[in-house]
Amino acid sequence: MTRTCLCEVVWKMDNSIIVLFACLALTLSVTCCRTEEDDILRDVGSYIDERPDSALAVLSSISHEDLGDRESKALFALTYSMVLDKSYIDVSDDSLINIAVKWYRRHGNPDEKLKCYYYQGRIYQNAGDNERAMESFINAERYVKRCRDYSAVGMLYTSKSVIYDYLFDIDESLENLYLASEYYKAANDTVRYANSLLRLSGSSIIANNIEKAKTYLDTLRTYWDILSESKKSSYYSNLLEISLTDCCCDSMLIMADRYLNEIRDSSIVNWIVLAHVYLETGVYGKGLDALDVYRQIDSAYLDDNIYLWLDSELSARTGEYKTAYESLSRYVNLTDETDVNIFESDAKYVEDKMLSMYRIQNRDLWIAVLILGTAAFVSAGGLIYTKQKEKIREKQQEKIKLENEKQRLESEKALYKNLYEQAQEEMVNLQRIRREPGLDSEVRMSIEERLNVLNRFITASVSKNLTTSAADALDDYLKDKDRFIYSTRVSFIITHPGFVSYLKKSGLTEMEIGYCCLYCIGMNGKEIASYLNKKSFYNSSSAIREKLGMARNKTNLDIFLRKKMAELG
Repeated sequence: MTRTCLCEVVWKMDNSIIVLFACLALTLSVTCCRTEEDDILRDVGSYIDERPDSALAVLSSISHEDLGDRESKALFALTYSMVLDKSYIDVSDDSLINIAVKWYRRHGNPDEKLKCYYYQGRIYQNAGDNERAMESFINAERYVKRCRDYSAVGMLYTSKSVIYDYLFDIDESLENLYLASEYYKAANDTVRYANSLLRLSGSSIIANNIEKAKTYLDTLRTYWDILSESKKSSYYSNLLEISLTDCCCDSMLIMADRYLNEIRDSSIVNWIVLAHVYLETGVYGKGLDALDVYRQIDSAYLDDNIYLWLDSELSARTGEYKTAYESLSRYVNLTDETDVNIFESDAKYVEDKMLSMYRIQNRDLWIAVLILGTAAFVSAGGLIYTKQKEKIREKQQEKIKLENEKQRLESEKALYKNLYEQAQEEMVNLQRIRREPGLDSEVRMSIEERLNVLNRFITASVSKNLTTSAADALDDYLKDKDRFIYSTRVSFIITHPGFVSYLKKSGLTEMEIGYCCLYCIGMNGKEIASYLNKKSFYNSSSAIREKLGMARNKTNLDIFLRKKMAELG
């Protein structure tokens, strides 16, 4: 019996050795099969940045289906996606990059994991899906602290800033741009670092942080020799935007001439900024010429709200009132459409949602650790007790945070209720004005437009679809009285030029002329003061009466103005 058992053992050992050798042979054969393709892919990865066209040609000669195992296919998918992006070929199909994501989320190093999620996000950006793009970027951001490819991290934060730019969240955009610049600097990636300084200066101008913008441009000047012609154009464009805040006409015109002398390629000149400079300095003819060049370069100029605003202003200053009104109307409609698209976007909140998901995962992990800690409590009672007290303290702090968050949400709810009531009140007022029988069609159009926007917000509230973003926008819109007054004034320039000319000759300011127009469309002094939410409006009313030479308390200002409008046309 002993001999039989010994034979069985030997037989089993022989089988084990056979199986071991078979596995080893299979591994060696697979390794040999994929070595050539892997070497090509690794080699391509070393020169993607410098020669993306050559890398694209090499990869195009490799058939994805001919690659051996899943790892090789994942490496090919990631490398090919990188080459396409660096070759400025915008791909919107995620089928290839998802092969890499599926593999690298469980394999590979942190740099590979970050890159596959980053390029997945870039593809979603190309497709216009900012929500999914942000989700991919947040997944990529989990590996930042363990990454060694700092340029890739910089590109991640740059792409995140682009989404926040679209959402007009300038603070988040600046924060991500700053992180990008720091990583580019750490990587000695001077070209991308210089470009990030240029973007930081532009975003700082939008945020009205002029000193910061100047600092970034001063630093950028030290990299002047490596800047492309288009980046140099952007540098001068940003300088001009800064000069607009200084309101020095002479320096603005000198800078504009220097810009045009330095950048000779008209296709990369920022004609919009130049038109703005000429508007502010009173050189209206040159401003219109700049817009004319812009129209020739960009066929989609009618979709540019800044162009429309400048065209309206410059046309009004040169007496082209019909063109001014048409551009203004298109500008208002385009701005409203853009606002609605932004309000409907969830991209701004994807980051918070993802972070909440990770907090839940961390909480589950903490529970598992707590169970294990309880099992070990018997052998290490003192140490576990100390740690447990610390966790209880953290739990209490978390509870306090949740209570604070609850109070914040209740405050926001009360604020929104107030905004909703303001919207309803304004709608009632505008609806009353709309029923006035003598109301001009152009003014009626402006009122209808504002009523439509308010109605959308109130409808969203009733259906519980209004997000925090929409509530903030409603608050901004309710405060934006100037645009409504401006549109009313422009329509009066067209329909009642004699009346507006009389007001100008009497020395009234543009805003005072706007107030007079509100009187003429049917509002009285009390209603205007309530609409503008200005108790000091009565002082403005007295100033208007004085400039028009009206005796004190002789007649009502609204009656006087409507009579003048009927006389002068």
